[in-house]
Amino acid sequence: MQEVFNQTLTLFLIMLVGLLVAKLNIFTHEVRHKLSRFLLYITAPMLILKNFQIDYSRNLLINMGIVSIIAFVLFGAGILAGYIAWKKSPEDKRSVLHYATAFPNCGYLGYPVLGGLFGAEGIIYVAIFVMVFNIYMWTLGVRIFAGKTDKWYKPFLRPALIAVVVGIFMFIFFAEFPKPIYNALDMVGSMTSPLAMLLVGAYLADSKIKEIFGEKYIYLLSIFRFLVWPTLMFFILKPFNFEPVMYASCVLLSSMPAAANTVIMATRFNKNPKFASELVALTTLISLISIPIWMYFIGT
Repeated sequence: MQEVFNQTLTLFLIMLVGLLVAKLNIFTHEVRHKLSRFLLYITAPMLILKNFQIDYSRNLLINMGIVSIIAFVLFGAGILAGYIAWKKSPEDKRSVLHYATAFPNCGYLGYPVLGGLFGAEGIIYVAIFVMVFNIYMWTLGVRIFAGKTDKWYKPFLRPALIAVVVGIFMFIFFAEFPKPIYNALDMVGSMTSPLAMLLVGAYLADSKIKEIFGEKYIYLLSIFRFLVWPTLMFFILKPFNFEPVMYASCVLLSSMPAAANTVIMATRFNKNPKFASELVALTTLISLISIPIWMYFIGT
């Protein structure tokens, strides 16, 4: 529980730095737009490649396969539910709400939280969720913001999805990058999380406290993020008697706040990044309470 609090507080402190540099006019709107492209096309793909360099035992292979199926169903259901739930919401907020309904902050918050709770096994399950997250995000996720594209293959040419394909190939065949390349991927990829939270904070500089806490759609979205998805996971998976760490990991990952990538995508496609930042910030704050509650229910 202390790990959850510490990690979430760290994210908030980074957001405050982003807010400050935006107020000082260092993070101008042009800088924010370029930063979002840098995250999407450079740091995120490198983080993906690095995360696939996982050591695992054969005993975990079946569990990893099961977790990948669970993640595919969860994200797919999230995309469908988001489309239905926000069909009549304001057009300038629809894409952000749709995306945030489907995609939790399973990577930036999942790694430190589950790693702290369950060690290496928890990290592996997060990596599987992140793998499925990236497959959905760079196909249907992009379409939520960009709409239909003329060329069916265009989403598959995005750097992050190419990184997923390369990562899966290396993962299956136990291929490893040479140490200097791995270190470079690790160092640059590790910039993704703090830069994303700086971007969230920068857009919060355009908002007022009253706007952030008075936005009803964020609270409605929180029902999905902190109640619907983890409750479904809790009860649907319970009868299968999965191993405790795998079961707890799936429930906790489904209860994470809105993905920080929501702001990056909203910025890239000019879909109300200010509202996206408010949503990510407030759901992250709420997760200080919700995640420990779910930890209590699943007995971690």
